[in-house]
Amino acid sequence: MPETPDQKPPKDLLDWLGITDAPNWRVARLLGPIIALIFFVLFALALAATFIVIVKAAFGDSEVTLGIGGLIAALLGAPFLIWGTVLKNTTVRYQKEGHMTDRINKAVEMLGAEKTISYVARNITHPALPPEERDYYENDYVDRLQRINLNTDRVKRIVGKEHDFHYGEWQVFTETVPNLEVRIGAILSLERIAQDSTSHDKGRDHVRVMEILCAYIRNNSRASSETEVLNHQWDRNIPPSSDSKASNELRSWASAIPMPRADISIAIKVLKFRNKEQIKIERSKHEIGVTGYQLDLSYTNLQKTDLNDGNFCNVNFRGSLFDKAMMSNADFRHANLLDTSAIMASARGSKFAGANLGVNFTHAILDESEFTFIEDDRPFSSFNGRYAKFKYAQLHNARIRFRGDPYSFRNWVIGADFSNAHMQGCIFDGFNNLFEHQWPERFNDAGKREKGLAFYRCELTKNIVDRCSLAWCFGDGSVTIPEGTERPRHWPTAKLSWHDYKIQYEIWRSDPFTFIHSHTTR
Repeated sequence: MPETPDQKPPKDLLDWLGITDAPNWRVARLLGPIIALIFFVLFALALAATFIVIVKAAFGDSEVTLGIGGLIAALLGAPFLIWGTVLKNTTVRYQKEGHMTDRINKAVEMLGAEKTISYVARNITHPALPPEERDYYENDYVDRLQRINLNTDRVKRIVGKEHDFHYGEWQVFTETVPNLEVRIGAILSLERIAQDSTSHDKGRDHVRVMEILCAYIRNNSRASSETEVLNHQWDRNIPPSSDSKASNELRSWASAIPMPRADISIAIKVLKFRNKEQIKIERSKHEIGVTGYQLDLSYTNLQKTDLNDGNFCNVNFRGSLFDKAMMSNADFRHANLLDTSAIMASARGSKFAGANLGVNFTHAILDESEFTFIEDDRPFSSFNGRYAKFKYAQLHNARIRFRGDPYSFRNWVIGADFSNAHMQGCIFDGFNNLFEHQWPERFNDAGKREKGLAFYRCELTKNIVDRCSLAWCFGDGSVTIPEGTERPRHWPTAKLSWHDYKIQYEIWRSDPFTFIHSHTTR
């Protein structure tokens, strides 16, 4: 509910005194001329009193009249003194705002800093392909620069034979590159500006700084189309423990992903460690959007980026790449993750509840993470998980909640792919018979004493029961199982609260065999 003018806190002392806020002059318009007339009369009386004091001072008691005259002079000068103080305060405020603007402009200028470097290199012309991959008549050559470094002698014969190479002369080349030291200093300056604005200026410049940093990250770490094509090349069924050629190529591809540039890492660090006051200011900007200001990191290359422990609630990540990123204990609730890729990412203990979850989590580690799929059949929306992929992902002890009306005859997670995912100890909360996932062939192997799924407020289907050994799963009285299926004896018969369920679940998870044995031998 928006605040009325009377409910808003004053900005400063002058605002509290009612001097800086312009009143509504349309109210009681007849009162204005009356007040003006009163002030005119008082001023005229003050002038008359001053004239009388001067006359008496000349012809009467000078001590008394001079004291009264000083008092009248002070009263006449008081309004001008107060007005001068107000003008000085306004001038100081404008100077402070101008100083903050100068700081931002200087930092933005530093974000574009570049430097020129020199190096010794030579041009090499060689065949585009090795001999075994070339046609008989193919004669395509490519040019490249070879720098002097420790690998100079080692890279001579990457393709072809020695006589296929044509070497140029060694010479000095110059190149313009980003000045990372200056840019990092600019990013840290912007962080300080955002913090100062939050502490002393009600966050007036905080959102502006966040927009600058987001734009800098997007433009300097763009998710190129070539990267996306290469990324989707590995969107296939490759067991992580396989020694096949495809599996080795996948690991080589992941190892070859470059680390993010130092300035990009620092900028991400500034964003992920925003404090509660800064986030509160962002959410208060309702004129920007329904949920306030939203950080925009769409179509950004965040591969191998450290996002651990970051607060990314409500951030727009659409089309971004998180492959091999470190995302553990991060908060992605209500974030836009449509068309994103997180192949082989590590996101232990992260929260994805309410996110627009169109993520490719193939081979990702998602232990103890939280997901929420809701009933939603709008086009281009994946709150129901229709575009989520968890192939070969590790979801040990994760919690997956399903929310919506089970009798609305709408499938909440059509297209969600959990095939070959490892889901031991995963909690299904609110599952019912309207879900159409692609599930693993088996959730657990009873022969290996693997713990299975944990169910809470679920309506299990035969499709789920056939894929897991209920004797090694956990549930309570809120779980409905298909007719003809024996209910495990170690399941509590009462409908537990989430707090009590969590306690029993933790005991079962720590040692399923002992828990099951103690409850079945009573």
